[in-house]
Amino acid sequence: MNDLEQRVPVGVTNIAKLMPNPEALLTIPQNERNPGGLIDVRIENLRRQLREKYKDMSPERINFVLDFFFGPFNFKEFDRDKRYSRDEARAIKTRSASIQHLMTHMALHAGSENVDPQFQLKIAKQLEKYQEIATSRFGRDMELNKFLKGVMAEIGVVKALLSSGCEVILPDYQPQKSFEDSPVCQMDVDRGIDLIAVKGADIFLVDAKGTRYFEEPTTKKTRVDASGNPLVRNTVDIVEQQKYEWNLPSLRGVSGVEEVFRQHPSATVHKLMIKIPTSEEFLPPINLQDGRPVGNSIRSFARLNSELTNDIIMGLDRSRLSRMGLQLSTSNEEAVNAKSA
Repeated sequence: MNDLEQRVPVGVTNIAKLMPNPEALLTIPQNERNPGGLIDVRIENLRRQLREKYKDMSPERINFVLDFFFGPFNFKEFDRDKRYSRDEARAIKTRSASIQHLMTHMALHAGSENVDPQFQLKIAKQLEKYQEIATSRFGRDMELNKFLKGVMAEIGVVKALLSSGCEVILPDYQPQKSFEDSPVCQMDVDRGIDLIAVKGADIFLVDAKGTRYFEEPTTKKTRVDASGNPLVRNTVDIVEQQKYEWNLPSLRGVSGVEEVFRQHPSATVHKLMIKIPTSEEFLPPINLQDGRPVGNSIRSFARLNSELTNDIIMGLDRSRLSRMGLQLSTSNEEAVNAKSA
């Protein structure tokens, strides 16, 4: 069992056992005129059942359980016509990112060797239903495919990192008293760190991204070929932030990061963006209809091919040799000297 599997929050697999059949929760009849309203009714029915059955469960914990069952359907994204304060925007982004990290972790855990078969099947069915809804008009309207591809990109990067021998740490996505206390807010929303990978004497703070098409580096517009067709991304890009673009003191005290720094006080820290292709050719969807065992299907889900995986591994090696990382031990000494002065 790798360290990532050990970090599944206590009680999460028990939540999955309470989960009704994902097909019953997420199946939408073809002639349904208001699919969003139908799912909203199911969410509220389940919310009421949870309140009645678990009277001591806090509203935040109930929302966490509903996030587990319904993912992005339990959360309304930005209203593009509304103006939000900075803190309102951060709170919304934290909630959305927490759901993404939760789905990522559960999909990875469901593919582990000794996982509960009931948990594994429910997560696999849930992912299958998300894929199905994402192609519907309702799914397109709520940009479910974009959300799902974000989850798959994170899973693809994590699987590549694990295959290289890295220890991988995701931010704790469980509800906190305040969104500002959440490691997801402090790591991901405020600092663009989706996950942490540790290998030997190096710590990698990773921003994992996925795009279907190549983008122009300055305008971010989709690149096109001579005929005007979008250029499908087929390679991995790894960009390491220059030393002058960030500093270690700004990460001191950040929940989720500080703990890793304490465990590896002499490490060299690198800040990377890893961008991978998200078309089905490179980032495969889950397929439960091909006759394979469920475990094999979910382990193949969002797994990059060997060539792209090797590109990520070699990118980490180049980063380790680049001398662009920052030494934790040096930073510690500077902090002590500054305090003494």
